[in-house]
Amino acid sequence: MIDPGDSIDGTRPQAFVVGALDAGFHTLDRAIQEAGCDPRHYLSAAEFMARCPRAEIGVIFVESSSLGAETLLERLCQQPAPHPVVVLTDTSDFDCVVRAFRLGAMDVLPRDVADEGLSDCLRQALAQDRARLTARREWSEVQGLIDSLTPRERQVMDRVVAGYANREIAVELEISEKTVEVHRHKVMLKMEADSLAELVRKNVVLEAAALAAPRLNS
Repeated sequence: MIDPGDSIDGTRPQAFVVGALDAGFHTLDRAIQEAGCDPRHYLSAAEFMARCPRAEIGVIFVESSSLGAETLLERLCQQPAPHPVVVLTDTSDFDCVVRAFRLGAMDVLPRDVADEGLSDCLRQALAQDRARLTARREWSEVQGLIDSLTPRERQVMDRVVAGYANREIAVELEISEKTVEVHRHKVMLKMEADSLAELVRKNVVLEAAALAAPRLNS
């Protein structure tokens, strides 16, 4: 078991499985291991929440009948940058399926899902979590570059990416065009942008993160 609050190091993705162990979970464990993940089990939602395990890349399986499963799902999906959550349930329980998706589950699978279905779900979940991690790292890198700008350089950059010409920036900020050119050059250097297109792209990264906040900011 994982110590409370421990981060799991290493390159292997982690699959956290919450629910009572039975024959179906052996099938799940096998699919998890074949996908290159390490399975880690928690008998209840309370145990999982108490230990608060974290991984760089991971997926969380929640057995719908386990005690506190719905509360756990709600809490997990409200966290910043959550791992994908897959709910295992009885396919005849339509209400449970609807609630799971509304609470933010990535997928809902029957407890007796075939190996192929589990493998497909795992691949999708891990790809989604890797994309989340990549986006978070890129956001962090760009934010660090932004933080290196002076307030005046930030004003100039905001207007450059909005399409303002140097002359227009000079008039609006009440500075000379030559001063605008100096600030613009410094902005390009500090933002590590080789072109205006690259500068705009990095600003779009921040705008996208702001729309998704606080999910990327963790």
